[in-house]
Amino acid sequence: MTNIIFDYDGTLHETSYIYYPAFLSAYKYLVESGYRQNRNFEVKEVTKWLGYNKYEMWESFGPDLPKEVKDHASDIIGEEMIHLIKNGTAKLYPGIEETLTKLVKDGYRLIFLSNCKNIYMETHRKNFNLDRFFTDYFCAEDYNFKPKYEIFKDLKSNYQGEYIVVGDRFHDIEMAKKHNLSSIGAGYGYSQDGELKSADYIITSPGDLYPTIKKLKQ
Repeated sequence: MTNIIFDYDGTLHETSYIYYPAFLSAYKYLVESGYRQNRNFEVKEVTKWLGYNKYEMWESFGPDLPKEVKDHASDIIGEEMIHLIKNGTAKLYPGIEETLTKLVKDGYRLIFLSNCKNIYMETHRKNFNLDRFFTDYFCAEDYNFKPKYEIFKDLKSNYQGEYIVVGDRFHDIEMAKKHNLSSIGAGYGYSQDGELKSADYIITSPGDLYPTIKKLKQ
C-alpha cells in the first residue's frame, strides 16, 4: 500500500484565515506589555511562520523576548485559533475534501503529520470530520517538537509500504530527502522563495494534487 503523509497547514488548510488574526491578538499583547511598538502587518509577513513549530516561530520573530512572554503570546495565538476554528472561520483549500475522498477510494493510506499541538489537531479533526480521510495522526507536540524527519522514524515503524510526502514548507521536503521518499511541494501554500526546490514536483494549485500523485505512481 502507498502511504501519503500530508502536512496540514498551508497544504490542506488555508491557515491565514485563522492565523493572521490570532497573531495580531498576540502582537497586541506584546505592544500593551511594552515589548513591541504598534505597527501594521501584511498577511504575508505573518504567514511565513506557518509550518514552523512554536519554538522555531518565536526564535525567528522575537529571540529577544523573555521565555514567559513568548509562552503567553504563543498561548494567545493557540487559543484564538481554536476559537476561530469553532466559529467556522477555518477553511480547507477549495477541492481538498474531494481530492482526499478520491485518494481514499483509490486505496491510498493517508497520514496526518503536522508541527502542531494536539488540541489544534483534534479541533480540526472534529470540525472537518477528518477521520473520513486519515488513518493516523502525528503531532509534533507528542515528540517534544522534534523535526519531522525524526518523527518519521516512529511513523514508518507503524506502516509498511511506499511513502509520498506532501507539504508546503522545507520541513516536509527535508523529511522526504533524508528518508529517500517521493515528495510534492505545495507551492500554493506558505513557502518562501526556493524552499521547495528539492521536491520531486511543485504544484501551484490544490487542484493539481490528485493528478500529480497519480503521476508519481505511474
